[in-house]
Amino acid sequence: MSAPRLSLAKGFTLVELLLVVALLGITVGVTSDILLSIVRTYNKTQVLNEIEQQANFVSLKLEKELRSAIDVSVGVDDALTISLSDGTTSVYRLVDVSGFGVIRRENQLLTYDLTKADMLGGVTVSCGPTGCFTVAGTSPTIVSYDLVFAQAGATDVSFTGSSNISNTIVIRYSY
Repeated sequence: MSAPRLSLAKGFTLVELLLVVALLGITVGVTSDILLSIVRTYNKTQVLNEIEQQANFVSLKLEKELRSAIDVSVGVDDALTISLSDGTTSVYRLVDVSGFGVIRRENQLLTYDLTKADMLGGVTVSCGPTGCFTVAGTSPTIVSYDLVFAQAGATDVSFTGSSNISNTIVIRYSY
C-alpha cells in the first residue's frame, strides 16, 4: 500500500497580496483626493454665489429707489436718506447685528434687513475705503456707494470670499 499524496492547496502568494493592497491604497488615495477637490470647489462656488446674490439684491434695491428719488442726503452716521416722489422716505444704513454688518432699510411703514448674517452663514457688509454712501453736487445730485460683502461666520469653511460693490447714480429729479 502506497502513502497518500499530498496536494498543494491553490491560493495567493504573499507578494500577490501585497501588490493588491498597494494598488487598492493608491486607488483609494487618488479617489479621496478627487472627492475632496470636488467638495472644496462646491463650497467655494456656494460662498461666491451667496455673496454675489446678496450684493446684487442690495445694489438693485438701492439703484431702483435712487432712480426715483427727488432728494438724497447722508447723515452723520453714514445713513443714506432717500426722499421718494410718492412722499415717502427710506433710510439705508449699515448696522451691527451680533457682530455682523447688515444693510438695514427703514421707512414709515416697516424696517427690515436687506442682507442676512449669522454664525451659520450669510453675508456681512462693511463700508469701502470711501465710506458707505456719499452725495455730491446739487444740480445734478450724484450718489455713490461703496460696500464690501464678505462671508459671515466662516469658521470651518475651506474658502472665504468677498465682493466690492461700487456704483454712482445721478438723481433724475435733481436737474
